[in-house]
Amino acid sequence: MIDFKIFKDIPDKELLEIYKDILGSKVAGVRPRTLDIFANNIKEKCHFEMLSQATKFAEELFYEEIAMRYFKDKL
Repeated sequence: MIDFKIFKDIPDKELLEIYKDILGSKVAGVRPRTLDIFANNIKEKCHFEMLSQATKFAEELFYEEIAMRYFKDKL
């Protein structure tokens, strides 16, 4: 089974930098380069045909991790 909690060991400060990159990338119309290492890993494990698919999935997993960290005590 594939573990999709790829951001669980990333410190909050680094997650903030990834978030800033995601926001800046949307404005610039490019992919967030800070997700490349995660996306390449996902692409390989999940057999995605294109890196863009894996990048989108990595971004979803990123936001899931943020939500879990922020809301885990509020559920």
